[in-house]
Order: sequence, then structure tokens, then C-alpha cells
Amino acid sequence: MNAIHRCGLAALLALTAACQAQAPANEAATPAPVAAPATQPEAVPTPAVPEAVAQAPAPEAAPKENSTDKEASMFRESYSKCAEATNGVTFEIQACIEQEFEYQDGRLNAAYKRLQALLPTADMSVLRDAQRKWIAEKDKACAWDAETEGQAQRIEANSCALKMTAERAVELEAMIARQR
Repeated sequence: MNAIHRCGLAALLALTAACQAQAPANEAATPAPVAAPATQPEAVPTPAVPEAVAQAPAPEAAPKENSTDKEASMFRESYSKCAEATNGVTFEIQACIEQEFEYQDGRLNAAYKRLQALLPTADMSVLRDAQRKWIAEKDKACAWDAETEGQAQRIEANSCALKMTAERAVELEAMIARQR
């Protein structure tokens, strides 16, 4: 072994020994804090929830969550569990989003029908126009072009549609609560 290699090896061994030195006996040994796993499920980008929607009373049909996160409370616990189990696999993420979207879309449609039944006839056209406007806004905000955008953009677009649909369901359910 040449002198350069011996010096480098000696320095490495000295550093290693220094790192493994024991703490003095008078110091209490405290375990190092456990770090979070390096790979967390990728968070889905989230638009802010309007303050009026966030303060709306929770409807009976809405899932009950332990989370203090206003956005997370819009979704079922099964969606969170599904998303956590994907390990970042694109088609699994997409399947979770699609399953929760079906639920939230059904929730929105049920709320819309209940609201229609509660509103006076004169207000029906206002509700219908507002819903059509919301659909156009959602479609524009959550658009995905399969020819020019990739799978990450598809997931982002579908997450956008999911969140906007859940937010709209919360808004309609709050309107129902005010009608009673």
C-alpha cells in the first residue's frame, strides 16, 4: 500500500473511532429521535377551502374524520388509507382518486337533488345556472390534455376535479342546512 492510501485509511479509521466514542459516564444517554421514513406518499396539490365553506356545519352524510385539516375532512378515511398504500405507483394513485371521485360526485348529486326539493320554484333556475357555471369552472381549472401532458398532470387534474367536487358537495350541503 502506498503512503497516500495509508494516510487516507488512517484518517478514515481515526474519524470512525472518534464517531463511535462513548459519552462520559456523567452524561445521560438519550436515544436519537426517530426520523420519519424517507419515502412518504406524495401529497396531492390542494386548493384552499373558502372560509364560508370551511365553517359550514358538518352534514350527517359527511364522513367524520379525526384530522384537523379542513381539506382532509372532506374525504373519507378509506381514501387516505388507499392513497397511503399506493407507494407512489401511478395507476394505484389514479384508482384511489377515481374511487373517491365517484363517492364525492354521488354526494354532490344527492345534495343537489335535496336542495332542488327544498327550494322554491323561483330559485330553481338560479341554482341550475350556478351549478352549470361551477361545472364549467371545474372543467377549465382541472383540464388535462392527453396528447401534450403526462401521467403526473393527469393525476393533478383528477385530484383537482376530486377536490372541487368535494368542496361543491360541502357548499350544497351547507345550503341545505340553511334551508331547514
